[in-house]
Amino acid sequence: MNMIANKMTLKNKCTLVILFSVAISYAQTNLPVERTTWNTTPLGWTDWGTAANTTNSDKSLNLGKLENAGDYYEVVFNNVPNKVTFQIKGDSFNGGTFSLQESKDGVYWSNVKVYKSLPVNEDTQKFSLKNNTRYVRFYYTNKENGSIAIDNVEITADTQSNPHINSIGNGRPKHNPSPSQILSRS
Repeated sequence: MNMIANKMTLKNKCTLVILFSVAISYAQTNLPVERTTWNTTPLGWTDWGTAANTTNSDKSLNLGKLENAGDYYEVVFNNVPNKVTFQIKGDSFNGGTFSLQESKDGVYWSNVKVYKSLPVNEDTQKFSLKNNTRYVRFYYTNKENGSIAIDNVEITADTQSNPHINSIGNGRPKHNPSPSQILSRS
C-alpha cells in the first residue's frame, strides 16, 4: 500500500511541475517591449519589492522605484534581443550597487552593467544584449543609502537574425532552400 501511495505522490508532483512549466512559458512577452508605467505589471514582467514613484516634482511622471537590496524588475521574452535602453537616476543613492543583468534561463545571471554611483537626474543608458538572452533584470544588488528610479525601458528585437540560416558541420552557414528550389531539384 505504501508503494502505491509513493507512486501517487510522485505522479502528483510530476503533474504539478508540468503545470508550473506551462504557466511560466505563457508569461513571456514578444520583442520589442516597452515599459513606461509602473503602477501595474505588464505581461512578461515580474516586479519584486518595487513601487511606482509618483512623488517627484513632475506628478505626470510614473517611475519604477527600487528601495531595498533584493528589489528588482524582470522581464522574460521569447525572441532574440538586440539592445536595452532605459532611463535611470538615484535618489540619495551612494555606497550601494545596482546591476543590469541578463540571463538565458532566469537562473544564472550575468552583469551587463554594475553601477556604484547613479546620476541625480534621469540619464538614458543603452546596452547590447547577448543573442541567447531571454531575461533582463534591473536589480538593486546592495543598499547602503537611497533608492533607484528607472523609466522608459525598451528592449528591441535583433532584426539581423535570419531564421533561414542553419549551421553545417564545418561551421559555415548554409541557407535553407525555398520550397520552389526543392521542387526544381526533382
